[in-house]
Amino acid sequence: MIDRHFSICGILLIGLMGCSDSPNHGNRSTAAAALPTIAAESPPPPDAPKPTLVAKKNSDRRTVADYFLAMPAKYLQLMIAGRQRQQMLNGAKRGEANSIYDLKNGYLSMNPGGDTCGSYTMAIFNRPTGTPLVASNISCTVGDVLVILDPAQNWQDVTKTVLPADLTPDPDLKYTIGVVLPRMGRVIEILRVNEDGSKKSIDRYRFEGQRFVQR
Repeated sequence: MIDRHFSICGILLIGLMGCSDSPNHGNRSTAAAALPTIAAESPPPPDAPKPTLVAKKNSDRRTVADYFLAMPAKYLQLMIAGRQRQQMLNGAKRGEANSIYDLKNGYLSMNPGGDTCGSYTMAIFNRPTGTPLVASNISCTVGDVLVILDPAQNWQDVTKTVLPADLTPDPDLKYTIGVVLPRMGRVIEILRVNEDGSKKSIDRYRFEGQRFVQR
């Protein structure tokens, strides 16, 4: 009878991972619980769809408004404090003071006012790599202050590397330098702004995927 009982227990151990008279009775629940864990860790078939990768790619896309909020404060210190940026964007969305809020074309133009620096523009220039350059321009009474930034390099100023333009104003202030960023297209226009307020186009630079080329 004893041998027969152990034989039955042996069969039950194979099918149920335990037996009421077996010395391994305490490990039955542990062994059984491990089975679904092993099944869950099985690798998916190689041709299985990967929707999470697509979602991540879409979430990484930023708008010109996102770049405006993320840009380091040192590039805007002539004009605004960081806490004012969202207020400027809200006003641009409503079209206040002839502002332009164009996410589709990657362009912002805002006029918050100020004694010395009263208007601001930003334009996005997409590169083949997918990482854009961000052009930021502050218009001041002593001339425009243009910087071209690379967010992928921790917002490094790459103006002199990618734009071969002389942005130096006249030392006697007989004229200043103005900059027109494009809302559409890829051309930055450089202006000479005379004392009487008249303007003359002196250079145009077209973005060719990595840098600007004089036209």
